[in-house]
Amino acid sequence: MWWSLTDDAMQIVRSAIADDPSWCADLRFALCPDEILVPSILKASPLADRIGQDYSESPAADHILHAQRFIDWRDDDASSPPELDDTLLAEALAGPALFARKVGPGWTWRVPS
Repeated sequence: MWWSLTDDAMQIVRSAIADDPSWCADLRFALCPDEILVPSILKASPLADRIGQDYSESPAADHILHAQRFIDWRDDDASSPPELDDTLLAEALAGPALFARKVGPGWTWRVPS
């Protein structure tokens, strides 16, 4: 999961799941249910108007910066973002993002030369 959630938001998610187990049961066979469950609960909560970068009404204007994370979604046909290579790392380091996704196994932070 790639969210930055407040304590209040986490409490709402925990309470919703505890109070209504069907939230989880309904998603038991879903692909990536965590990517559906948490946003669905929060969108139906009193905190819905505080959701940053809510794309339920319109698509993201930026295919790179998502909640201070560098995630390259420029390929509309991809099922996941590409792993960072030296080119993408340089792009991430040059931008405002505080975090980056997606790194492969054995990958370490390094500044391109």
